[in-house]
Amino acid sequence: LVSQASIAIENSQLYLSVVRKNVQLLETQTKLERRMRELDLLLEVEKQTNAAQTLDQLLDGLLERTSELIGAEAASLLLHDVQAERLFFRAALGEKRDAVMQVSVALGEGIAGWVAQHGQPVIVNNPQHDHRHNRALATKVGLHPRNILCVPLIGSEGTLGAIELLNKIGRDQFDDGDLTLLTLIAGRISQAIELARSKEEQLRQSNLASIGQMLSGVLHDLKTPMTIISGYAQLMAHSNDGKIRSEYVDQILKQFDLMSSMTREVLAFARGESNVLIRKVYLHKFLQEMKEQLEHEFAGKHIDLEIEARYRGVAYLDENKFRRVFHNIARNAAQAMPDGGKFKIEVESEEDRLRFTFRDTGVGIPEEIEGRLFQAFATAGKKEGTGLGLAIVQKIVHEHEGEISYESRKGQGTSFVIVLPLERQSSGEFQTASNG
Repeated sequence: LVSQASIAIENSQLYLSVVRKNVQLLETQTKLERRMRELDLLLEVEKQTNAAQTLDQLLDGLLERTSELIGAEAASLLLHDVQAERLFFRAALGEKRDAVMQVSVALGEGIAGWVAQHGQPVIVNNPQHDHRHNRALATKVGLHPRNILCVPLIGSEGTLGAIELLNKIGRDQFDDGDLTLLTLIAGRISQAIELARSKEEQLRQSNLASIGQMLSGVLHDLKTPMTIISGYAQLMAHSNDGKIRSEYVDQILKQFDLMSSMTREVLAFARGESNVLIRKVYLHKFLQEMKEQLEHEFAGKHIDLEIEARYRGVAYLDENKFRRVFHNIARNAAQAMPDGGKFKIEVESEEDRLRFTFRDTGVGIPEEIEGRLFQAFATAGKKEGTGLGLAIVQKIVHEHEGEISYESRKGQGTSFVIVLPLERQSSGEFQTASNG
């Protein structure tokens, strides 16, 4: 009998042990299933993050997916405006979405305001009896939630806002599993918000820097015509010959036209516009004017200027823009020859093409900008360089359906070659206009 009782006890203990093991296995299986669900959720969030092109698109997509996974009738995401000390709805789902997006709440006001202020998640399964619930706001937007799940969005420097789900689908209340999932999503959303804000700030700083560089370029480019204007004004002051003074006035007016053209070209370049007015230009006169202007630009710099025109006939150009080409290349050459040197311009025709060659005896192009010489803001060590000059030159050449290339040798100089169509139809009212 004792033996039988002992066997029965052992069997009972074994049974209980098996039952406990089965319970543990079921608990482990439940945990694994929950963990797999969490991992799947994080994968979904990552996919949404990578697919979204804007922060609003990302937040809308994540809020919709979160509402589906956890099971909620409505959802919203609020971001904290530190200066205003208020929370503004950035995304919302549900029948009252439009009304919700029109309101904001003070920090600490309502469930979401309390969560954002204290940085703590809450499950409120009877909001009508919770002192934190903002009944006035709920009435205003037409929402009367049965239950609320809300978690904070925590950033590296504090609370960014809160994400809130309303009215659990299929059950009377939200539970800890829902809270865990929403907390995971909130963490990823917080990272996405901070990353997006960082990118926006970097873009803003970059735009400000670009504007500053562009303004610097405009001011620098205006120095040449201003110097020429000053020179002619001084000559006028010492001349009593009416005819000569009239010629000086014409030159000054041309410089004002050039300055106006320069500013328009920089703005057009910044906007990515293409706008050329092609007209007939007599090269002999154009080159003579450019020689006079470049002599003024090189004054006091010990640079020997030579223009060799083997073709002096007609070309079809946007004359104002091509003056800019000459000035920009000449200015680069002067910067490359701080102790003086030689700058030569050659003009020749090749069948149906017009070739301009610009040669200097400067230090050559620095290795660090080789290959990106025509990119905007590409500059290397120039005291007053903005990196816009050659980028604008290339743009003007391309607008003329031409090509530009260069060759440079360290310590020996650089040459730029521009090739344009020699014969082409001029545009609009400028078809028969000329400067000769």
